[in-house]
Amino acid sequence: MSGLPLLWAVATALVMLVALLLSGEWLVRASIPALHSMFEWIAPDFQLQRLELQRDKADQVLRAWVTLGRYTFVGAQLITPDPRGMAQASTLAVHGLQGPLLALWAAVAWPAAAVRTRLLRLLVCLPAAALMFLLDAPVVLAASIWQFLVDAHAPGSWQPLLIARDLLQGGGRFVIGLAIGAGCAIAVSGTVGIRLARGPVAPAE
Repeated sequence: MSGLPLLWAVATALVMLVALLLSGEWLVRASIPALHSMFEWIAPDFQLQRLELQRDKADQVLRAWVTLGRYTFVGAQLITPDPRGMAQASTLAVHGLQGPLLALWAAVAWPAAAVRTRLLRLLVCLPAAALMFLLDAPVVLAASIWQFLVDAHAPGSWQPLLIARDLLQGGGRFVIGLAIGAGCAIAVSGTVGIRLARGPVAPAE
C-alpha cells in the first residue's frame, strides 16, 4: 500500500504528458482570442496587431506583432506612437502550459483515499490553472516589447512586466503551479474531511 501514492503520481504525470502532446497545440490555437484579449488588458500601452501560433523549426511559438497605442513614458522620456513602427516578440507555446499542467498534476496526485476526491480537486483547480495559462504568454510577450523600449530609451529603468517575466522564466511557473495545485488539494481535502467528521445529517421529524 505504501507505494500506491507514488504509483498514482507517476501514472497521473504520464497521462497528462500524453494529453499535452496530443492536444497542447490545439489548446493554444483555440485560446488565441482569449490570449489576445488578455494581452490588451495587461498591456494597454500597446496595440496587438496580430497574434499567431507558428512553427519555428521544431518548436511551436506564439508570435505577436505590436505597435505603440498611445503616448507612453519610458523612464523620463515620452514616446510618441507611430503606426509605422511595429515590433515583434515570441515565446515557446509550451512554456505557458507548464505551470497549469503542474498545478493540475499536483491537485490530482496529492494523496487521497477516494478517486472522487481527486476528481473534485481537479475541477476546483481548473479555473486557477486556466487563468495562469491565459496570463503567462501575454506577460512574456508584452515584457519583451517593454524590454526593447527600455533598452532603447531608458536602460535600467523599472517596469512591472519585466519583473513578472523574469519571475516566470526563473522557475516561477513551477513554483506557482505547484502552489496552486497543492492549495486546491489541501482546501478540498479539508472540506471533505470536515463533512465526513460531522457525519450524515439526521432527517427532520
